[in-house]
Amino acid sequence: MDKKIKDLTISEFSLLVKRIVRKELKEFDPDEGLEVRDEIKKLLRKSAKDRKAGKIETVSFEEAFQ
Repeated sequence: MDKKIKDLTISEFSLLVKRIVRKELKEFDPDEGLEVRDEIKKLLRKSAKDRKAGKIETVSFEEAFQ
């Protein structure tokens, strides 16, 4: 049987709200519908090419996180 909101404890209600907010944030994409400009595409391609050629030094996620 489903509970009604009025029957939830404060802790249960708080947990419900947290779950809903987390779910919505996971699905939220502020860039949805936007297009990448041609000059940005060109810069990204050049960056990827330079990285493969060893012209750009990269760091691991762990190093960047520290």
